[in-house]
Amino acid sequence: MKKEVITKKYNLINAKYSLTALESKIALTVIALVRKEDDAFFEYQIPIKNFDILSKDRNYSALKKTCLNLMRKPLTIEDGKDFLIFNWFSSVKYIGRDGIISFKISDELKPYLLELRENFKSYDLKYIMPLKSDYSIRIYELLKQYEKIGSRTFQLDDFRNILEVPKSYKYADIKVKILKLSQREINEHTDIYVTFEDIKPSRSVTGIKFKIIANISNSLDDKKFMKWVNLMRETYVNQDIIYYPVLDANVKINTKGYLYLDNGTKIENEKAKSFWRWAYENQDKLITPILKF
Repeated sequence: MKKEVITKKYNLINAKYSLTALESKIALTVIALVRKEDDAFFEYQIPIKNFDILSKDRNYSALKKTCLNLMRKPLTIEDGKDFLIFNWFSSVKYIGRDGIISFKISDELKPYLLELRENFKSYDLKYIMPLKSDYSIRIYELLKQYEKIGSRTFQLDDFRNILEVPKSYKYADIKVKILKLSQREINEHTDIYVTFEDIKPSRSVTGIKFKIIANISNSLDDKKFMKWVNLMRETYVNQDIIYYPVLDANVKINTKGYLYLDNGTKIENEKAKSFWRWAYENQDKLITPILKF
């Protein structure tokens, strides 16, 4: 996929709304056609073939239902006691003979998508498309905004409110059905790697703290990245490489090229991949001299 950049003002990223994964992907594919330097919206057209589940056998009913749902699901932007409620699109039109969906973005979105100079975040649409969970896309955006800070904390009630989590969900449900599922998808497919921990000052969980680091291998050429990893393995045999904050420990490489901790625990494959991504991005923190690559 060619680079298609989504740029949103912070308060749009933090708006209150709930879309399915497919609805989010459609909305974001349209937004990716907007340029932050633009001073007006245009009519944006997208081939239906971009969305496999809708284009299969010209699934007209599914397409119409998805578009209707998009028009029925407003978003809310809050500022203290002030709030603004509006729809993503003012109209959606399907041109069947050409297999194209045409969108007109709501004018209320202009301050959040157009002529942006500050307080905005950009990311590549390609990281969104593989995500399957309804919540993964929202959580990715919310954490991507804080990537440079390295962490983001939510009060549990605020987290529920922003994502419009069903009231029937207890925290155990949120942890399994939203947090762990989204964490797995985000770490596997996007350019950030996230972990989370409960904030539990007493018996009840009152908040969630996320840690965010660059998931560099998802945005690097695979051959170049693996060449760097192999060079690291050759250079740092039986040495401390770096202090890794995600695991709160020093990481070493043994003679077989495996990663392990000071206590001898081997770092398993998924965590090892994440470590290499982080180490590539943080070469200035290597304990022994920095590798020039």
